[in-house]
Amino acid sequence: MNKKSIWRSIFVLICVLIIVGGVIHYQKQQRMQQELAQQILLGQEYKRQNSAFSLVRGYSNMKEQYVGYEGIDQEELFVRLTVYNEWINSSDSQYKEVTMEDVKEYLSNQYNEDGSLRIYAGYDNIRDYMEWYYKNEGDEDIQEYWADLQELLIEFATQNPNIDINDVGSMSIAQWQELIKKKNDSSYEINVEIMKE
Repeated sequence: MNKKSIWRSIFVLICVLIIVGGVIHYQKQQRMQQELAQQILLGQEYKRQNSAFSLVRGYSNMKEQYVGYEGIDQEELFVRLTVYNEWINSSDSQYKEVTMEDVKEYLSNQYNEDGSLRIYAGYDNIRDYMEWYYKNEGDEDIQEYWADLQELLIEFATQNPNIDINDVGSMSIAQWQELIKKKNDSSYEINVEIMKE
């Protein structure tokens, strides 16, 4: 072999190495971009989920992350699920009711037993709730429902000035249930003892 063919072989080898390195680098960049896009989509899904379930104030910096049941405002969720379940019962919906226990079970783990993310697989009733919340104007229905409950609360507080209910954020589920019963049946007498708690 002469010097010219040795240099040619070295040149070809260098070109092949550059091309292979470029292809490997390109594939690595593509994978990184796909992973980033998947992370962004997952963050958006968690943001939607956390919004639909109502995060408590201390978790607001985690809007785009998985948040377990402890990060959910349970009283707010109770009212939201009440609105959703009333909507199901008043329509020809094929959806199933969602309970607090359903949400607790769903949020008890980020992953299903098979390793898939719960936000993408299983728990159809939870996914139906989130679809209703976003696509069927569930958020608007909830806001109207809250306004009705707050009117009832003001009326109750006016009629019972000896009961101090200044902070609706500290009301219990039992107290909200009393207002919901009154909303659904105007003749219902709100249990004063429960409202004192």
